[in-house]
Amino acid sequence: FTFKQGLVSHFSGFAFRLILPGSVGEVGKTFLLPGDNKLRIYTFLLDAFYSSGVMFFFFGISTFLLYPKMWYMLIFCFIFIVFFWIYRLLVRTTNFKQHVPKNVPYFRFGLANIGFTLITLVSYVMQYWVLVRQWGVSLFDQIKACFFILGVGSIPLSFAGMGFRENAAQHVLGSLGVPAEAAVGSALFIFTVNVLVPALIGVILVSFVSDIKFKDIKKMIKKKDEEKATQNS
Repeated sequence: FTFKQGLVSHFSGFAFRLILPGSVGEVGKTFLLPGDNKLRIYTFLLDAFYSSGVMFFFFGISTFLLYPKMWYMLIFCFIFIVFFWIYRLLVRTTNFKQHVPKNVPYFRFGLANIGFTLITLVSYVMQYWVLVRQWGVSLFDQIKACFFILGVGSIPLSFAGMGFRENAAQHVLGSLGVPAEAAVGSALFIFTVNVLVPALIGVILVSFVSDIKFKDIKKMIKKKDEEKATQNS
């Protein structure tokens, strides 16, 4: 797919993830890409595997450093190995192999995705540090706090982690001497910058730039609803 299609798909994901709880809607961004559904879903799964794996790796370490009694959280450091083992098990014991696209440069793709994810995480940490360093929070403590907040905010029960993220920020930053209102305010501000603003960009891109626009999606949904109603009648 082209750079324009990738750009539209990326930013639309921020908008779609706000539509359904648990960030389920983010999968919808793949359908703005060309190709069949199998390739679209596989692209999303590969992206989610590497980016989530990196984030949860640091989440496990940070949680253990913050709360040594929760040593079992280190299991998140092995999420790459666990998911890869599950994948290999599916390939060897089921017909899952026939659904796996061939000739994909997994190693190169993985290195690129991990690199971009690390850049994103560094930016995220620095945003928090700029906001709360006036309370004397060291950069190392801020790194631990950020990955804890990120991990808790990834719990797939709310809209884009709202509520869980702010509560986690208040809890962990409060223990570092940051007032509750500053901790929650920082979490909300960073959520606005990193999720709401990109979501707005996504809405604009899908409405005016994308080959498939919101009005086309509405027509498709309406058509399917009419077909379903006809079948039921």
